Amino acid sequence: MKHKLYNIKGKRCAKLGELETAISFYEKAISIKSEYVDAHYNLGSANHKLGRLDAAVTSYKKVVAISPDYAVTHNNKILSVIYFFSKQLIPDAIDVLEELIKDSPNDALLFNMTGGCYASQGKTDLAIKFYEKALDLKPDYAIPQHMLNSLQGNTSKRPPKEYVKNLFDDYAERFDDLY
Repeated sequence: MKHKLYNIKGKRCAKLGELETAISFYEKAISIKSEYVDAHYNLGSANHKLGRLDAAVTSYKKVVAISPDYAVTHNNKILSVIYFFSKQLIPDAIDVLEELIKDSPNDALLFNMTGGCYASQGKTDLAIKFYEKALDLKPDYAIPQHMLNSLQGNTSKRPPKEYVKNLFDDYAERFDDLY
């Protein structure tokens, strides 16, 4: 029950624009109940609003992993994209992303996700276009920069830690299904 109280406190702080405090409450809720889907969702939302896009995606992926139906019942389109992507329904994910980009043309996360969808289909030119747009909007966004470098043949000594963390988290979520 205490985990729910932390989540409620976090939501109150978020409504007041106190996103850092909200995040700490959501994290406390998750530390008590690691599979608490509402807190993961709220954590993703708060990080998204703060421009911490990798952290937001990590939380959103956790939501989909815990409860795939949550994306549908909460009508969150970013969750839907992650669900479609994980189920290899890439054209559906791209359709949703195109709608989201029309509504939020300055959201680097949406352009990065679209680039990822196109890259997974082998559509390199489109992937590059969307990764470049993500970087135009958020020049320090490490993941699209790494992917763009990779697609253009520019290698680095090591990938950014955000990329490695996301890669590991994605693999960890699917480990039991694969082995």
